[in-house]
Amino acid sequence: MDNHYKYFLQVAEKMNMSEVARESFISHQCVSTYIRQLEDKLCVKLFNRYPKLSLTKAGETLLEALQRIRIIEDGILAELTENSNVRGVMRIGIPSSRYNTIVPLLLPNFKNAYPDVDVEAVSDFSNILEMKAINGSLDMFIGAGQVGSESLTVVHLVHESFYFMISDALLKKFFQERYLDCLSAFQKGADLREFRHVPFILTPPPSRMRKTIDALAAKNNFELNIVFQSNNIEIFPLLCQKGLGACVTSQMFFPLICSLNSTVHSDRLHVFPLNDLLGYRSSLYLAYNKQKYTPAYQKYFIELAKDAFSVSVK
Repeated sequence: MDNHYKYFLQVAEKMNMSEVARESFISHQCVSTYIRQLEDKLCVKLFNRYPKLSLTKAGETLLEALQRIRIIEDGILAELTENSNVRGVMRIGIPSSRYNTIVPLLLPNFKNAYPDVDVEAVSDFSNILEMKAINGSLDMFIGAGQVGSESLTVVHLVHESFYFMISDALLKKFFQERYLDCLSAFQKGADLREFRHVPFILTPPPSRMRKTIDALAAKNNFELNIVFQSNNIEIFPLLCQKGLGACVTSQMFFPLICSLNSTVHSDRLHVFPLNDLLGYRSSLYLAYNKQKYTPAYQKYFIELAKDAFSVSVK
């Protein structure tokens, strides 16, 4: 793929010439010139420049074609080089909320087995990662929820259950004389409504969990006292331990919670089953484009992920 098509593809996917120029170590004017030259060569307008950068119908057609070509080119290269050496580049996507947990879990073992395979890991929402796997800019991704496209092969990793997490200090503060009775009762299952006055840490509305909790609160006519929102759910146990608020957590973070509890003698973190979410499960999965060739090192990564997640939730 020559530079004209390469830069068109990058700009069409990012919709930001300045970002493409910066990442490619060339000037904005140089990127713009490549696009203009391609438009002149094809005798079509590929982008609308105003009021903001957007693809024309011809640009959308070219983008789809080049994404298919990229998938084919990547597959050919991977297949031709697989038997001659064990070099390559693996581009994987990981949800922003799980990035700091998943990368240390998988990358060291993978690099031990394939030291000459470069890994490019990007983080984003699962639906964005899915689109990138479909268009070929990612080799595979780990996602949460459900896959919406039939063009992807999906490998199930784990079904997660969800729990309510609160520090001992917050539990004592908000339940006072009922503390011991509540501690015993909540261990058998708690209702989210009982914690509506407790400061709460949640993901922002685009997340599946936030939508579920908002719908649950609306259905039962209560509101949570939300004091902090973040897509990075990996910091929630740390913030809970500091007393900022309570939150909803999953089995994936049990090892971290146990580790945090082992470092303190008083303000421990309590984790209770949530009656409201007993039927709610988040499916973690790994997915990749069916049209892309899967070299041995990618197959190894898939098996590594399956084994790692089967252990991490025990």
